[in-house]
Amino acid sequence: MKSSILTLLVLLLFSPDYIYSVESDIMSGNLDSLRYRLSQSDSTKNTPQQLEIIQSCIHFNNNEISKGLHHASKALKYARKAGDIDIELLSLQMLCNGYSLQKNEKELSYYTRQLKEEQKQTIIRLQDTVKCYRIYCIILLIYSILLSGFIYYHYYRLRESKRSVVITGSDPSHVDEEDKDEFEPVYTSIIQYVVTEKHYLDKVIDIAEVGKHCHINKELVNKVLSAKANMTLLELVNNHRLEHACSLLVDDSNKTVDAIADESGFKTTRTFLRQFKSRYNMLPSEYRRSDPPPH
Repeated sequence: MKSSILTLLVLLLFSPDYIYSVESDIMSGNLDSLRYRLSQSDSTKNTPQQLEIIQSCIHFNNNEISKGLHHASKALKYARKAGDIDIELLSLQMLCNGYSLQKNEKELSYYTRQLKEEQKQTIIRLQDTVKCYRIYCIILLIYSILLSGFIYYHYYRLRESKRSVVITGSDPSHVDEEDKDEFEPVYTSIIQYVVTEKHYLDKVIDIAEVGKHCHINKELVNKVLSAKANMTLLELVNNHRLEHACSLLVDDSNKTVDAIADESGFKTTRTFLRQFKSRYNMLPSEYRRSDPPPH
């Protein structure tokens, strides 16, 4: 019996989980049932370690061994409770870790939303900056156009002012006698082209064409005519056109007024009649009937 109890002590040391299955036999002192269970269990097979323990404990009596087993069983219960507490602590630690992860996830989600909001605000600021740049470009473009128009306007006024000075200078009172002598070759060239070659009959004759043919500036044409003949190019042309029309009225009584106006270089009959009335104080038909015709 002592050997069986000692073997149970060895089981407590090497296979503590098996003690729970025989705990009722230990508490009731039913050693026969305990011996049978021990003989059927693989855990009770003799091993060198078990035999050494049995030999070292052979001098203990049964009561001492039973008490030792009883205390060992209680110690094992407390150990298992301590293990359960460790498991609970481990579960609590895992729960804390899960809570920490959940907290970190919430913080990460918060920082993500905050970052997205900052990015959104940055995009809005950039869009506002682009809009401002566009407005500045439009304002600068409008300012450039206005400035260009202002400069061109003053340039045009300055040019017209210089031009009016040149035209005003064509008044005979502004021309010296020495200038009149210098204008003689130019005046001769103008008369040659307009009168002698009968270009006054051309409906499209103008001061630019006369200046180009005579190789002088067009503003100088009227200045030379004013200095030498006290008239403008338009007056010179109209005078010779009217004289030509008068000769046609007298020489060809069958020619109509429209035909005479056209052959004399006038663009319209109305212009011809107005010029003729202003010059002779009568209509072409009245001039044709007069005897002798006025000059």
